Amino acid sequence: MGHFITPEDDPRSTEMLEVKWAVHKAGESRTEWAVNNQAATLSILIHGEFRLQFEDREILLSREGIKEAIKVESFCQ
Repeated sequence: MGHFITPEDDPRSTEMLEVKWAVHKAGESRTEWAVNNQAATLSILIHGEFRLQFEDREILLSREGIKEAIKVESFCQ
């Protein structure tokens, strides 16, 4: 669900929300920042550890489930 679903008349295509599921291999990382000034992120760890990197901080998710809510002020306008 999100802006990346095509065609645009598909009910899952929306600018208001993104829902993604991903499986990441150990050591996998991105080469570029994924910045969206209009979006908020909710990351739920299912298993393992996952590191979220922001411009001003880094957060390690290491307990399954929702650990805490974080508002990243530096991206809000």
